[in-house]
Formats: sequence, C-alpha cells, structure tokens
Amino acid sequence: MHTPDKTWMNLARQHRDSQIYIQGVNSFLDFSERSGRTSNISCPCVKCGNRSYLDRDIVKSHLIVYGIRQSYTFWYCHGEKRSRSYEDCDNNELEGDNDEVEADNDELEDDNDELEGDNDEDSDNDVEDSNRGNDSEEPHEEAKAFFSLLNDSKEPLYQGSRISKSSTLLKLLHLKNAGQWTNTSFNMLLKLLKDEILPENSNLQDSYYECKKFIRDIGLSFENIDACKNNCMLFRKEHKDLQSCKICGLSRLKVDNSSGATIKKVNGKTIPNKVLRYFPLTQRLQRLYMCSKTAHLMRWHKDTRVDDDILRHPADSMTWKSFDENYKDFSLEPRNLRLGLANDGFQPFANGKTSYSIWPVILIPYNLPPTICMQSSNFILSMLIPGPDSPGDAIDIYLQPLIDELSELWKTGIKTFDASTSRHFTLRAALLWTINDFPAYANLSGWSTKGKLACPYCNKNTISMRLINGRKECYMCHRRFLSENHKFRKEKDLFDGTIEIRKAPELLSGKDILHQVQDLKEYLIPLATRGLLPNEVYEALVDLSKFFSMLCSKSIKKEDLEKLQIDITLTLCKLEKIFPPSFFDIMVHLSIHFPLEALLGGPVQYRWMYPIEQYMGILKTYVRNKKHPEASISEGYLVNESISLCSRYFEDLSVQISDQPETSLSIFSTIEELSTGTPYIYEDGDRERAHVYILKNCEEAEPFYKYEY
Repeated sequence: MHTPDKTWMNLARQHRDSQIYIQGVNSFLDFSERSGRTSNISCPCVKCGNRSYLDRDIVKSHLIVYGIRQSYTFWYCHGEKRSRSYEDCDNNELEGDNDEVEADNDELEDDNDELEGDNDEDSDNDVEDSNRGNDSEEPHEEAKAFFSLLNDSKEPLYQGSRISKSSTLLKLLHLKNAGQWTNTSFNMLLKLLKDEILPENSNLQDSYYECKKFIRDIGLSFENIDACKNNCMLFRKEHKDLQSCKICGLSRLKVDNSSGATIKKVNGKTIPNKVLRYFPLTQRLQRLYMCSKTAHLMRWHKDTRVDDDILRHPADSMTWKSFDENYKDFSLEPRNLRLGLANDGFQPFANGKTSYSIWPVILIPYNLPPTICMQSSNFILSMLIPGPDSPGDAIDIYLQPLIDELSELWKTGIKTFDASTSRHFTLRAALLWTINDFPAYANLSGWSTKGKLACPYCNKNTISMRLINGRKECYMCHRRFLSENHKFRKEKDLFDGTIEIRKAPELLSGKDILHQVQDLKEYLIPLATRGLLPNEVYEALVDLSKFFSMLCSKSIKKEDLEKLQIDITLTLCKLEKIFPPSFFDIMVHLSIHFPLEALLGGPVQYRWMYPIEQYMGILKTYVRNKKHPEASISEGYLVNESISLCSRYFEDLSVQISDQPETSLSIFSTIEELSTGTPYIYEDGDRERAHVYILKNCEEAEPFYKYEY
C-alpha cells in the first residue's frame, strides 16, 4: 500500500492551520484507516506520543493543536511496513530505535510538549533507511563495551521480575540522593533487600561500592586532583608526585599545626589540603551520539533550523556564522559540538550565614534544539572548584584540565560512533563563549570590572566620573551613542552642561564579551511605579522595561535589535536628565551594549545566568555531608547523570529527578521567595494584566494562541 507524502510534518507551528498541513493530516488518517484501523486510532501528537487510542476527529484536533512528533516519520503504529533493506540491516544499538511509544521514559522527552512541539526542533527519524543498511559499521571496541554493559544490565532483577537490574539500582540511588541517605544506611537497605526480601540469586548489588562501579563502568566518573591550598598550582602531570607547592612551598597534605605531623585517616591514608573534582568531558560527549534518541538531535542546527533574519538559537547568531566561515573544516561536520562555559559560585549549606563558596564549571552543548538546549538534564558538570573561598583570579589554574581536553578535541578530535547512522566519525568540539555574572567576568577574562575602565566594550574609551562624597564611580555621557545630528547632543542645560560632539567608541574586534542583568525585573517596573512618579520619570522607566522585555524575547528579528540599540540610547539619555550621577553604575551603562551582544550571540536566554543559578540549586540538594560538600555533590551528580543516560535505553526506568511538581506550569518554575515588601492596593485591571502576562509567557499555552476548539 502506498504511503502518503510526509512533507507536511515539517511545517512550522504557525502553519498548522494551513491547507497543506490539514490535507496532510487527513491523508495520514485515511492511510491509517485503510490499514485496518477503522475504530480508535493511536494518536501520534506531541502530547499523546502514540500512547492513547482516540476517535479520528480527536486525533485530528490533537495533530493541529499540538503537532505531530517529528521523530515519528516511520508510521509503524498506523500500518506502514518496513522495507526489506531495513529488516536486513545490522542495528548495533541496544535499546531499539522503535520504542517511540515509550517516550515518557526518555529523560530528554519527559516533557513532550516542549521537546517536539516546536517544529524548529524537527529531528531526523531514528529509523534512517537511507543512512543504514550496507553502509553501517561495527562500533569500535569502547562503544561495544558500553553497549555490552548496558545489555547485561537489562537482565531482570530476579527470574520473573518486571524490572531490570540497572533500573532497580538507579532508582535506589535516586532515593539515596533525594533522601540524603548516608552510605551506611544505603548499605543496610541493600543488605535487607538482598537477604530478606528478594528471592535467592537476585542480581542486586551488595554494597554502595558495587553500585558506584556500575556508574564508573559506563564511563561516568570523576577524577580527584590535589591542589595547593593557596590556589598556586595543581598536582598533576609532571607535578603529580610533588609533596609541596613549587610556588609557595606549602605542603600538599594537611598537617597538625602543633606537632607538624601529617594528618591521616583511620585507614592510614593522607588527606590533601584541597581537591579539585574533575569530570572528564570526552566520554560524556561521545555518549550523546551513542543513543539514537539524542544522536539525530545533535545535527538539528544544520538539518532542520530555519535560516532567516530571526534569532531563535545561537546557531542564528553572528558569532556562530562567523565561526563557521572562518573554520570551514570544523563546520563541514555538523555533528561537531559548539559549547558554552558557565561559571559561578554558590553557598552549599542551608544555613546562609556559613561562609563557604563552591564554584562549579558547567558546559552547555548548543547543538541541541531550542526547547531542550537549556534543560538542566543536558548540562555537563565539568569540575567543582573547592571552597571555602572563591578562586578569584586563580580560576585559570583550576581550568587547566578542561583546557587541555578541549584543546585535544579541537585539534585532533576523537573517534565516535553515531547510533543514528551506525557509522563512525571524528568528533571535535569548540568553546564559543563563557557565561557568568559581571563580577565573575573579571576572573575569567582578566578585565577589571571596577574602576574607571570597567566597561569591556568601551575599553579605554570608557567615560566615568568619581563621586567624592559617595565614593562611587558613575558612567554617563550616553549622548555620544546618538546620531550626530540628534537634538539631545546640543541640550547642554538638561545634561552635564556641555555640548556632546564625541562619537561612540569603536568596538574591538575579536572580543567575546558577555553581560548579565539580573536585578531589573522588566515587567514589575511599570506596575510598581504607576501613579507614584512624575510622568517623565514613569515614561523613561517604562521605556527601559519595554527594552528588556523585547530583548529577552525567545526569538527576535535582527532589524528589531537595530531599533533596540537606538531605543536604549534614547532611554539612557532621558534617564540622565532625571536621575543623579549616582544612579549610573556600570550595570546601567552596560545595557547600551546589550542589543549588539544579542546580535553576536543570539537570544539572551541561551547565555544568561538564570538556568545556571537554578542548576546550582539542584547541586545544593546533593549535600548530605557538611564536612565534605564537594564530595557529596560529585556523587549526587553522577547518580542523576547516570539516570539521564540510562533512561534513554531502558524502557522500565522513569524517575522524576526534578523536585518541581509535574502539574506545575513552566512559568512558575523560576519563582523566588520575595521579601515582605511594601503593601500595595490592587487597582482595576491589575488582575487582567497579570493574567495576560502569564498567558503570554507560559509555554504550555502556546499551542492555543491561534486555535479555538
């Protein structure tokens, strides 16, 4: 039986009401009925994922409202038959590309309406008839060992069990994390299950040590690298056998201050002063390609992305395109990884008064589609820089292992098995930029973010003034960013008493400068100031609010960014008329450079600190031993990383890692606890405005914007 044309599946969300899309839906439903499915039909929409059998009319409405799952291009649930060439091909994956019905067990797909509801994330079909067949290759030895281990782990927990050995293990480890159990209590639970509850000869591990061996064997582990207490050096490579720092001479190990003797544990092992936990990157990147559920997504930016004047993803940015143009040998392979590096410190204890700061370094793979690119399950923890103090300018000492590994991935790459094509390729990686707040920017870049030349964009042409009594540096003179004939340039009485004739400073090429704004709440300013301030003040603040609202859009046109550049310049000039110089600190001044930054790097949500700070909140929950918070975080991260990896293979593994209730809307996932504040009496229309704000910013409401049922 002839299979209908499937090009309608690739139409973007805004075209679901088009005649072409609706005709495609009808032809799909007709095909299903001709195949013998005349009663209820399996619904392949993003929400149902072939798990519900519904009436034809309901399935049709679901496909129009939610869209069809983009990976479901082989309609095996609706009567399409496989070709002979596919049946004969050698599928080297462990867990089957055809488990589409079980998408809710996939960590990357547990939020279906986000993962595949937007056609900007169109993905290649897991069943790739054209790419497989005679061209498929045997996985290399390391990949074979990984697949073999996972295959062995699919054995039932005991004879007749409905759950596998590995799923049981990972679920127990997740409970250990969530409940903050000690290793001793976990061993007691394993002994109870093994000896008194489970049948004899069950496959459950005997101890926590055995559980950690499984995690290590699948390539998820970390290295302990001793560091100088004064952050002078790492004891690695040719310095791994040194017993004291070659810079300051301080002992590598903890010593008793009174006796001078080396302190040892009960088992006789020595204790280093500081330990860097480093999570090797290469194997973690290879794992992204060894499962077909993620491998095809890594080519999304090349195969599916719409290339127009709208910025939706870092792949649309000037930096990405310029990089591709300058390094064509790298860009010719779309599977090569583009990474972002995020870094910040956090206090790991519940007691906020405790002085302690841990600095995680997090990598973000930007090859993934927009809706899952910034999900915490896709973040890669690279290292934990130990406390109790911030590394400050010495952060480059701790980054050495990562820099070495990234250099190797950039220069030579690593042989990697691609499960979506059953072929090998040489995987390379490049670091596009760093993500951090402005104070941390100084540590990573070396540019001082304080004083007269605090603006890295204006550089040596930064204009500032020092308030003598306030002892504060202020940054004004934004009229120089206006066009040369703008009237504000001559209005000296309303500004600093001078006519502005200077031009805007020239931008320095080759500088990748990132800024963050976290204290300006764009939608709260108009609500909080209406009726309380003079009109000219209120209007200027509303303009500032609108600027950040537009800048933070999920997608934005390049021409709109050019307009925003003009708008923010005018807004800052208006503010200079109103506010004293003390208002214009460096964070206010930096806003004039944000439109260009968005043009260079793409939508701001891919490079701001909010998801990173939320992720640090997750890391904080792993701490169960306050004496060794870094060790607790490292082991907790490995457990959740293992769950994320294995859930892509095991159909019986479905664990809710996030503490966020499943019924909660996405817009409420970032709410922070507010202070008592000032009492406010609601006025007419406030409730409606709040309602509209939620509807416009809630991702779950997006499918209903254009449709009424």
